[in-house]
Amino acid sequence: MFETPVLFMIYNRPDVTIKVFSEIRKIKPKFLFVAADGPASDDPKEVNNCNICRKFVMDNIDWECEIKTLFRDKNLGCKLSVSSAIDWFFDEVNQGIILEDDCLPSKSFFYFCESLLKKYEHRDDILVISGNNFNKKKVGEADYYFSKIPQIWGWATWKRVWRELDLEMATYKDEIVRRSFSNKKVQNYWIDTFNLYKNRRIDTWDYSLTFLVFSKNGLCVCPNKNLVSNIGFGINSTNTLFSYNIEKILSIKEEINLPLKHPYKIEYNFDNDRGVLKYLLRFYGIKNFLKKIYLFNFVKKVVIFIYTIKKSFYE
Repeated sequence: MFETPVLFMIYNRPDVTIKVFSEIRKIKPKFLFVAADGPASDDPKEVNNCNICRKFVMDNIDWECEIKTLFRDKNLGCKLSVSSAIDWFFDEVNQGIILEDDCLPSKSFFYFCESLLKKYEHRDDILVISGNNFNKKKVGEADYYFSKIPQIWGWATWKRVWRELDLEMATYKDEIVRRSFSNKKVQNYWIDTFNLYKNRRIDTWDYSLTFLVFSKNGLCVCPNKNLVSNIGFGINSTNTLFSYNIEKILSIKEEINLPLKHPYKIEYNFDNDRGVLKYLLRFYGIKNFLKKIYLFNFVKKVVIFIYTIKKSFYE
């Protein structure tokens, strides 16, 4: 039985929920936490999809475990539903693995996280363990490397980290970004993004985690193989409608051998983050401009409308 606690966050997508939970079921976690946001509307289809997700998970826990649930009646949205679920999780545990409904893990992802949660438990400079790899080439000779950017499509951390999170980034200063990166384009990206986040123009929570890593001059562990496939890209996603073909990189989940080969030194190199920065910076100017002039959500709705009409035509 897998000892490390697992938090599984679900919503209204039965297809991806079923696939991801089927992988969680294989490792039979001893401590399982399931959080679900409430329906965004009274539409019977929306309510039914939320109920299907919850029922599938609860009906398929067929091993002995300690199960806790946080099923919400009302919709909180991406930012509050996820962050409050993680708050709830770390009120109960000191360390754990966090998966959303569209993050399909390989079996070794769980053991990768468990091994490194133990190894770096008392290292205050290690803040996040990720299952994602955005690089096309291997970084170094070890099984993982160190990044400055937390990648949270399948990840793990400790209560010691999460309790320091400032969801609203009240202490944010541009100088923290400039201290973290010398590259001007990268600086501008993060400064603009953080300002949009602080002004509540982006409905997500993870930029506050990125800010925490920057402010503490911390590091994140990333595997040299992609251990979690993101299966949520596309029209039904909240934040990955415009995926810029990154799904080609993250579409395959791989296995990694244990015991792990560890790096000789705990150190950061800017080249380690070239893969994820290439993804983040592609079309950054256009996307950011649309958000600044309040057009991003409008463009997104237009794309969804066209996609829906096209889909209904072919059906």
